[in-house]
Order: sequence, then structure tokens, then C-alpha cells
Amino acid sequence: MQGTDAVGRAGRLFGVEVEFLLEVPRSSGQQTCHLLMDTFELGLRHLRPWLAEHGVRVSRTIDKATDRYDRWQLTEDQSLRSLKQTDGVTCGYELVSPKLAVGPEAFDQIHRILQSLAGISGVKTTVKAGLHVHLSCAEITDEEIKSFVAAYVCYEPQFDELTKPERRADFCSHARSVLTSCTGKLGMGTAGQTGVPAEYEEKVSEAIMGCGSLREVVDLCNPELAGTHRSQRYHKVNLLHLLLPPGGGRRLEFRQHEGTVDAAAVCHWVALLDKFLDASLALRCPRPADLFDIVGCARLRAFFAEKRRCLPSQTRPSFVACSRDVFRMRKSASSLELIDILQEPRQTAFGRPALAVN
Repeated sequence: MQGTDAVGRAGRLFGVEVEFLLEVPRSSGQQTCHLLMDTFELGLRHLRPWLAEHGVRVSRTIDKATDRYDRWQLTEDQSLRSLKQTDGVTCGYELVSPKLAVGPEAFDQIHRILQSLAGISGVKTTVKAGLHVHLSCAEITDEEIKSFVAAYVCYEPQFDELTKPERRADFCSHARSVLTSCTGKLGMGTAGQTGVPAEYEEKVSEAIMGCGSLREVVDLCNPELAGTHRSQRYHKVNLLHLLLPPGGGRRLEFRQHEGTVDAAAVCHWVALLDKFLDASLALRCPRPADLFDIVGCARLRAFFAEKRRCLPSQTRPSFVACSRDVFRMRKSASSLELIDILQEPRQTAFGRPALAVN
């Protein structure tokens, strides 16, 4: 592949977790069977042809400490409620990818498996479902990590504009605002569900860069939240995996995106995060005003401009369940278009050369 600069550090390792619901209608004469059967197993009956076609392994749970993540896996999602009803059941699942390297082969694989999943009757997403992306930080220094976190905090409001209202500001209990948590931790007060004043952003950024260790960064940006179990990880960017020992899979987890089985949406979001992470590692104040001046990719700018246009205009969430996808593009985009995005040199509109990649 040409232009490794455009794909991060030599095809950065990543993984995705796609949360979705499956509605299984009751067949004639099978009401009793549906009410007695385990919802997880009942849904698997409906998914069996798809599981076999793509070689997806089924596990109730995944042992994250020992699993090699070498194939696609389907697991039960406890955060999505499984319901038994007289007319059928609704089952919550999470599709977990193997370890992939950012590039056209990975995006083509995601496109094939999600396009097939989206075509299954009963598959849908809701406002409670999420798309989680893990990006490897194995070769990134602690100082570069702090630079990324400081940059993300400043651009969090612009990332908000790329997601559904339910995932913005501090609305989502499973993807809380890093910026709002930081201002509360620093004694600046929190703005709750309404956002944070712009003048706080640089103060928070300076506090992050002044941290003496990654533990201090994590405690500042992912603090425990009152009344929420294991709440440190429930932020738009979960930093807890940065504290893993060497060789333990140090990574960032991005939890902000709403649930979707739209392959183009997933692939473009991964490409955006990969490019932003790479560009932010040496970024210092004053930063460019626009997020896409950092990313420097015209194709990504165009894709997300169209998504913004299609998203609901309200700033506060409606909390009404969406249908299958968060939005539908006027023209369908396949993962193959990501090949051009990955190979497109970063055009830095703010006069700073693209980062060198060794």
C-alpha cells in the first residue's frame, strides 16, 4: 500500500464492537416455545445461516484477558435488554471483530460482514446501542498520549456534531463527556447536559499536558462517576487500557458513536479516529479551529458533512428509538471508497507538515 502516512503508524491495529438488537417474531403455534426458551439461544437460531457463512464464533461472554481476538465473535450484550413478548422476542447482541490493521483489507472485511448482517430481517439498532472502536497505542509514547487526550478534549464538541443527539455532551450514561468530567475534577464546575464553556477547553488541555503520569491523566479524564458501577470506563474515550503493562494490549477505546450496522458509517468512523490520533500526537496550542483541518482528508470531510446534514437538528436528545441505522446517505458508500481515503496524503490547511511515519 502506498502512503503509510495516511493510515497511521504502519497500519495501526484496531478492533470494533457493534451492538445491535434482533427481533425474532413468533411463528404460528410456537408461542409457548418462545416464552420458555433462552432469548440468546433463540436469536442464534435466526442467525445460524449468517454465522455459518462468515465463520463467526458464538460465546456467551469473552474472556478479555486470554482471548486472542483472531476471528469474529458474537456475544450476548448485557447492556441491551432482551425481552420476551407474546408476539416474539428481542435479543441484544455484540459483534466483536478480530484484531485488524487499518487499511483496505480490514475495511473490505467489515463491509462484507456488516452488509450481510444488515440484510437479516429483524436486525436493528437503538439509542442505547453503541459502536466501540479500539485503537492500538503500543508504539505511542506517554507524552504523545497526553497530546492526543488534550487535543480530543478541545475537539470533543466537534466530534459531538458527528453523532446522534443522544451521544452528545453528557447525555449518554455509557459515553460520558471527557471534557465535562475534567472540568468537574479541576474544580471548574460541570455543565451537566448543556456542554462546557469554550474558555474551559484550553485550561483543561493545559492540565492534561501537565500530568506527571498516565495514571494522573486517567484519573483526571476518566474519574469515577457517582452512582455508576465501573464508571471510569463509561466515557467517550476510555483511557483505562493505557495502564496495562507492556505487551498487555495498550489501547484507546472510543465509545461515543451510536450503534449502527451500516458498514460505510463504521469504516469512515474508524478512518477518522485513526487519522485524528496520528495527527494529534505532536499537536500543540494554538490548534486549528476545525477538526477536519487536523484530519486533512477531503473525502472524510465530505462524508461527515453529509452525515451532519442528515442528523436530527435538535441539540437535545429525543430518546426515541431509531430504526436500523442512524442515518442513510443519499448515495451508498462502500468500504472500497476508504482505499482512496487511506491513500490520500494529509493536506494540512493550517500550514503544518504531515507527521512522518517510520
